[in-house]
Amino acid sequence: MIGGGLMGSGIAEVTATAGLAVVVREVDEQAAVAARGRVEESLARAVTRTKVSQAAAQEALERIEFTSHLHELADVDLVIEAVPEDADLKVAVLAEVAEVVEPHALIASNTSSIPIAQLAAAVPDPTRVLGLHFFSPVPVMGLVELVVALDTSPETVEQAGRFVERIGKT
Repeated sequence: MIGGGLMGSGIAEVTATAGLAVVVREVDEQAAVAARGRVEESLARAVTRTKVSQAAAQEALERIEFTSHLHELADVDLVIEAVPEDADLKVAVLAEVAEVVEPHALIASNTSSIPIAQLAAAVPDPTRVLGLHFFSPVPVMGLVELVVALDTSPETVEQAGRFVERIGKT
């Protein structure tokens, strides 16, 4: 995850709850601590509402690494960007991500308004870029919109669809 705000922390939570390891990268340590706090609060609410056990919530939290270092994402298979809705910022972030992650890694944006093709242009291989638009609040809402650009490959769409299903979303 790039960005641990409301959307990023929610996506990290549902991904970790589904049993997958997650790295949440924030702009600085203070923001990373705040992102962890959002996940902890949300998991605590889920425990209170008996949606998840205390043990499962703790296990999910332990699957999430919070960092301010982009290089911590080097070995991931999927990066989901959830920074503020500013096209220039998103383009810059995705260009940085593309330099750090392995060539096989999918790169996704949670944008709801910026064309994916515009964002994919910042990545040397735009075939691996798509939108994964989650709905808020992520832990509650079951729908994820897969948004493709003309260059997005069918393999990228297939892999993203499997990820969405793996975390219990439609």
